[in-house]
Amino acid sequence: MFVRATASTPRRKKPHAPHPLARPIKREPGPVRVVGISATAQDPANRVFSTSEALLEVALAHAREKLNCPTKLIKLAELKFRACEGYYSKSAQACTWPCSITRWMLPTR
Repeated sequence: MFVRATASTPRRKKPHAPHPLARPIKREPGPVRVVGISATAQDPANRVFSTSEALLEVALAHAREKLNCPTKLIKLAELKFRACEGYYSKSAQACTWPCSITRWMLPTR
């Protein structure tokens, strides 16, 4: 056996409380649904072949055809993100509206 079930080093970081917006994970009845998110950074007008996106499409086809799962492919490059959308901060106080990134974009009175 090459995998050890116990840690080789002691834990240094203490457990922390769950995020205030966290909710319990609950599996609803029904089929497993599979989503593939392509984060390939491409200009949709000047696309080139993406091996990672092609592999993702093969995986989704397998889930759909062999496992009979509903699938959906989301290509982030084709979505329109407004300022600040798609960004994340580990600080809950930093991710409020308006944040320092978008404050300059607000209309002045």
